[in-house]
Amino acid sequence: MYEITVKLAAPLRKYAADQRDLHLSGATVGEVLEQMSVTFPALGTRVFKSPSELNNFIGVYVGRTNIRESDGLACSIRQGDVVTLVVAVAGG
Repeated sequence: MYEITVKLAAPLRKYAADQRDLHLSGATVGEVLEQMSVTFPALGTRVFKSPSELNNFIGVYVGRTNIRESDGLACSIRQGDVVTLVVAVAGG
C-alpha cells in the first residue's frame, strides 16, 4: 500500500472537515476511495452511487488521467501519485 494525496474540489471539502487534501493509502483508486468513504461517510455518499459505482457528476483523476478512460476503480496507483476529485458543473 502507498500513501496517496487525494485533492478535493471546493464543493466536496465541507464533507471532509473542510480539508483540501486527504492523505490516504491503497494500491488502487478504489481502495483509496473506500478508505476515504469510511473516514468521511458523508463524502462517500457524494462520490459513490453504489459501493462500486461513482456518481456521474464526479470526476476522478490520477495525475492527468481520467480513471473512467483507464481501469476505473481498479486503476493502480503508486507512491507519490495524486488523486483529484472534481465535481461536474452544469447549468443553463
